[in-house]
Amino acid sequence: DKNLYNTIAEEANDTIYNRLYNLINALDNDNERKLLFLYLDHKQLREIAEITGSTEDAIKQKLYRIKQKLRNLKETEDEQQKQQ
Repeated sequence: DKNLYNTIAEEANDTIYNRLYNLINALDNDNERKLLFLYLDHKQLREIAEITGSTEDAIKQKLYRIKQKLRNLKETEDEQQKQQ
C-alpha cells in the first residue's frame, strides 16, 4: 500500500498535494490512510460507511480524529523546519 501512496505523491506536481500525501504517509495506521483516501476521493459518508462496514457517525468521528492527527503532524513538521 505504501508504494501506491508514494506513487500518488510522486505524480502530484503541486507542493501542497505533495505535502498532504507526505503527511498522510506519516500516519501510522493503514486503515486511517485508506479511510482518508476514500474521503479525499469525494465519497459520501454513507458510501464510506457501507464500504468499511461502519456507521456514518463512526466515520465522522474517525475522520475528525484523523484530521487532528494530520494537523499535529503538520505542526510538528513546521516546528522542525523553523529550527533548521
